Amino acid sequence: MKKLIFLIVLLIPAFSFADAGTVFRENSKSVVVVTAYNKKGEPLTEGTGFIAGRDGIVVTNFHVISIASDVKVKAGGKVLDVEGVIHEDRKNDLIVLKVKGNNLPAVQFGDFNRLNKAEKIYVISSSEGSENIISGGTFKGIKEITHNRKALQIAAPVTHGSSGSPVFNENGEVVGIVTFLIRRTHDVILAMPAGIISEKISSPKIAVSKTDAIRSYRNMPERWFYLGYFLMEAGAHKDAIGVLKEAVRLQRGLADAHYYLGVAYEESKMDTKAVGAYRKAISAEPGFPDAYFSLGMTYGRLGRYREAVDALKGAVRLEPDFADARYNLCLTYLLLKDKASAAEEYRVLKEISPELANRVLKNM
Repeated sequence: MKKLIFLIVLLIPAFSFADAGTVFRENSKSVVVVTAYNKKGEPLTEGTGFIAGRDGIVVTNFHVISIASDVKVKAGGKVLDVEGVIHEDRKNDLIVLKVKGNNLPAVQFGDFNRLNKAEKIYVISSSEGSENIISGGTFKGIKEITHNRKALQIAAPVTHGSSGSPVFNENGEVVGIVTFLIRRTHDVILAMPAGIISEKISSPKIAVSKTDAIRSYRNMPERWFYLGYFLMEAGAHKDAIGVLKEAVRLQRGLADAHYYLGVAYEESKMDTKAVGAYRKAISAEPGFPDAYFSLGMTYGRLGRYREAVDALKGAVRLEPDFADARYNLCLTYLLLKDKASAAEEYRVLKEISPELANRVLKNM
């Protein structure tokens, strides 16, 4: 945000903020459908993207196209061919594409660091066969995914088809890009800060052709990880196991792949193997609260309650407001007849989630 605009916000905030209708009217034409196809020309996956440069620069999630044999972008009623890749950031699940087109409607970028908790945000998503839609929500804060990766945590009604959607601030500027949803009792919706790629889009220069990029993805561990993830979303958990094992064979330190391998083992009723996968995820990334949580839950099913306590304590140490972890920690303490520790956790849980705290009362 420019300094002049910032001063106006301070003086007359009521006139500087846009409502959902204004954000949608000014940006809807910039939001596109990104479709990945197999060798037969059949659609595999679909996500959202947005035009970041008038000369054909499109931003989306890396995972949307990582398993593709071909990829196309639909903007309005036009299908735009992808010429190549300008920039890719597999670690943060982002990719910048160059499509054929000129004078395209591009978004404006803002500074996510100026977002305040509970501030309004808007997400515009697109999907084949339907009109773009806008969802209003709130900014919940910065979430540390790993020790060196941060994301915006938002509350908004989005789905997996929203992957790659732009997140707008109240001034109608893009401050984030929607990425994976973390499944818990409720969804945790994350968006990567737009600043990660905003400086990479100053030039439409192609770094890698589309053909070469897609060919190179076949040997990347991330490609196997995302393929395994999509198989899991389709309910093919046993098939996902083999694919995810290939991902960790290619890169043993890929914590997300170890984590979802653990989930696939869980869904396949192989809890002992799930324990091993979660422990490897934690070893690869010690700051991974969801891995600690899932490890604790698996230990609990195996009747290894003291180990479950240690794992769940690891989750709440990393994320103090992790209500599901504290709830299950309370229950595990009760199973161990440790009412004092359960009561202590209950007091904390009551502040975080009164609903879950009430459930604990039924067991105390």
